[in-house]
Amino acid sequence: MIALLLLYTLLFMATQQAQLVIIRTSNDKEGAAPCATTCVGTTKNSGLRWHRHSQGIIRIYVDISDCGFINTPIVTTTLQGNGWNDRVSGAASLHQLNKNGGSILLYGMLGGHELTTVDAEANAWHIHWSAFGYTCK
Repeated sequence: MIALLLLYTLLFMATQQAQLVIIRTSNDKEGAAPCATTCVGTTKNSGLRWHRHSQGIIRIYVDISDCGFINTPIVTTTLQGNGWNDRVSGAASLHQLNKNGGSILLYGMLGGHELTTVDAEANAWHIHWSAFGYTCK
């Protein structure tokens, strides 16, 4: 009897799935509920590097292309690192976001000088991201 109960419990648990519900997307393009997907990642150890965008502004591309989204997803980002990441602005703003990714532009003053790629590399800055969207219609 206990073995049957255990087998039933395991079968029941195996058939249950996590459910992601997307209430609204930024472009109002919806997909089928089973196609709703969460995809997360980081720029750390990705081979992506910080680049100078303009005076005092640096950028890094956030590549989400491996997620397989069919439209622009909802994306949240945070700046991680070993220091000074609380002294800059822009970490939560993706520019020119599409289904494959977008760029983070950071700006600010560190120790009396404008932000440079050297600051990002010296402090091991990287972006953690979470994307929510559809992978089929």
